[in-house]
Amino acid sequence: MLGKPEHGWTCFSIDGEGGYDLSYLTDIPFVWLEQAISGLEDMRPFCVCGYLEPGRCICTVSFYGCYVIIEDEDNCPLNDEDIVHKHYNIGMLDFCRRLYDDISADLDGWASFCSGGEYVSEEKRQSLTEGLDRLKMLIDEKSRFLNGNVVF
Repeated sequence: MLGKPEHGWTCFSIDGEGGYDLSYLTDIPFVWLEQAISGLEDMRPFCVCGYLEPGRCICTVSFYGCYVIIEDEDNCPLNDEDIVHKHYNIGMLDFCRRLYDDISADLDGWASFCSGGEYVSEEKRQSLTEGLDRLKMLIDEKSRFLNGNVVF
């Protein structure tokens, strides 16, 4: 889902599709973790985004799927032909598991994401570890109750 961070960039793809290069303009590991944690806590759909330079990638994560929209970054209304819409059958729990795995796989790289990989702050590393621990706890908790399916 998230490729190894390199010099303030990462590639976002779902199941090998997409391949959107996201930049350091969004502190992806922290912002995406915060959104995922908030969504799982309340079991509500959530949104993550990143800058493509040019353009913007917006991913709405719902119970049963992800909806990715790629749009121009200008603040003017867009025509349908100027926006890319994709749907993926990756539900909220699976998205959060993948996010957890991807960030955990290169903690130092993600902690230094916005510095272009040049400097790893121990404070940022600790904060990222705490966010990952919280996300893992929520994934485990919600998985036990939902068993992979949303039931109300």
